[in-house]
Amino acid sequence: MGWLGKGLVLKSKKNYEEALVCFEKALVGWVYEEALVQKGAVLNSLERYKEATECLLKALEENKTNSRTWNYLGLSYRGSDQVQKAFESYDESIRLDKEFICPLYNKGTLFAELQRNDEAIACFKEVLRRNDAHLSSLNNLGLVYSSLNEPESSLEYLEKCLKVKPDFLHAWFNKGWVYKGLGLDLKALECFDVVIRIDGNFERAWMEKGILLERMERISEALSCYDRVLRINPKNMDAITRKANLTNLLEPPIQNGI
Repeated sequence: MGWLGKGLVLKSKKNYEEALVCFEKALVGWVYEEALVQKGAVLNSLERYKEATECLLKALEENKTNSRTWNYLGLSYRGSDQVQKAFESYDESIRLDKEFICPLYNKGTLFAELQRNDEAIACFKEVLRRNDAHLSSLNNLGLVYSSLNEPESSLEYLEKCLKVKPDFLHAWFNKGWVYKGLGLDLKALECFDVVIRIDGNFERAWMEKGILLERMERISEALSCYDRVLRINPKNMDAITRKANLTNLLEPPIQNGI
């Protein structure tokens, strides 16, 4: 296996620093388009967006028709807050390969981030037209509809997501969030409990569970949740503040002497 192959294996395992070394070695002495593309992708994963952009532009000098390169370039422009260039790169990727759904999905997430919700929905629905089991699109449609205060549509897509992958914890968390917004505290609590069963260190699920229990006046249980949050992240100021407030409520008042 050459350096490119080793790098791809390491990249698949998310060992990005080691993968980067391999791709750089694959480039020693010659220009190798695929190694440049993969190096750019890894630099994106490491949030080194300026270097990623330079690398991917160099790859495009070798081959301007590689749709994957344009998609990765869109990600690097997005990471460096060059939104218009990101959209242009995604559009070029889509133009070159209309069956490649990654740039369409990435375009949808960028629209959602910019709160251009109708355009985001259109992108995610087009992804689902091609692949109706695309988990991230189902989950993100749930999020977008939630932000539009359309809980029924939000829950519909989150349920579809969980039908495809019953242990998809982000869909469970988002479902809990929607139920919480509807005031359905027990249903929300059930969802956050599922998240915690899947990943006991999911900080936001413990936090939301604590807030719900506090709202239900189950103070001791809420305190236990905030304690768990602080074991995961000792700097969580919301948990610190809420724990202090609840602890003060539980402490008996000081009696003045006669």
